[in-house]
Amino acid sequence: MLTAVPEQTIEATSLERPWRVVGQGAAALAAGMGIGRFAYTAILPLMLAHAGLSPQLGASLATANYIGYLLGAVAAIIAPAMAASRTTLRLSLVILIATLALMPLTHVGALWWLLRLVAGVASSLIFVVAVNAMLTGLRGHAHHLTGWAFGGIGAGIALSDVVVLILRTAGLQPGAAPRRRPRRAGRGRDRRAAPSLPASPRPTAPTGRHRPTDAHQDPSIRPLISDH
Repeated sequence: MLTAVPEQTIEATSLERPWRVVGQGAAALAAGMGIGRFAYTAILPLMLAHAGLSPQLGASLATANYIGYLLGAVAAIIAPAMAASRTTLRLSLVILIATLALMPLTHVGALWWLLRLVAGVASSLIFVVAVNAMLTGLRGHAHHLTGWAFGGIGAGIALSDVVVLILRTAGLQPGAAPRRRPRRAGRGRDRRAAPSLPASPRPTAPTGRHRPTDAHQDPSIRPLISDH
């Protein structure tokens, strides 16, 4: 015997799954592309200033990341089963997070290059698997839902930039010396450390008949005075 289901419940059930697919796809793209790749756009100035990164090495790291994207896409073409595997998606997310966590632990350029290469492969697989699952799950639904899912890339970029901006504003830059307020001249310890000079005696004005003059004491002009 079939039981009638209220129309409102049917509509809610039909809308719940598409938006769930949108949320999952947006989260995967935000982590894989927005943070895993574009976070370094905001972090790069800090690495140049405090981590000993040269412009040449920065370009080399970007190249390694792009090579990783290509390798991940080619791997999904060679093994199509990877593009529809949840295990591939989860493993790629774990590997991407691990590469991000290992970057600050070393300053060796070769290790950085290898980590960015692996991160590129992981980001590419995340993109392929997430988009494939998203298009499959949203088949037959409104086309604008796909746009909301791809908006996760922009959300990840914005989130990473805001986090870096907060850290820079708070003075938590990696390798940066703690900021100190400059001292003003003549205040604090500098003023107390200045040597004190003895007070010079004030000249006394001559009074009465005894008016000292240098002329009476100078023997060279004494004859001139006696003539007058």
